[in-house]
Amino acid sequence: MMCVGRVVLGPVAERLGLARVLAVAVAGVPLGAVLMALPIPGPGSGALAVAGLMLLGLAAAPVFPLFTLTTGTTRMVSLQVAASAVGGAAIPAGLGLLLGAVGPWLLAPSLLAPGVAMGARARPTCPSSITSPISRPGRSVPSATIRSMAG
Repeated sequence: MMCVGRVVLGPVAERLGLARVLAVAVAGVPLGAVLMALPIPGPGSGALAVAGLMLLGLAAAPVFPLFTLTTGTTRMVSLQVAASAVGGAAIPAGLGLLLGAVGPWLLAPSLLAPGVAMGARARPTCPSSITSPISRPGRSVPSATIRSMAG
């Protein structure tokens, strides 16, 4: 879903504005984790968990690219890339060890906690005045860059 989200949400962010798409994405991450964590007994609980995981992946897809596009300085983008590299290696490994020791029931709460933290932290960094990186003074980003967030 991350690949689909980046391909689809790039043009959507260009049309609707970065701040709107980022706000919806940041809200969708914890919502997907909540859907995964709902303790609904019966045959539909697995489908709900899968839908939550798909929503989480779709919502998480544009977050990193849009944060880097809305960051003002090259130094801050460099720090974001470095932090994502460290987090991309350490968090899945740590989470895998934790789930192996405790059990898979902890997956949804462990995804919910950082999702809520991201939502609380991202709110001040996502001003509604940012609609496109092209409109920011002193920064020219071709619209093809936004569309190529998939990589």
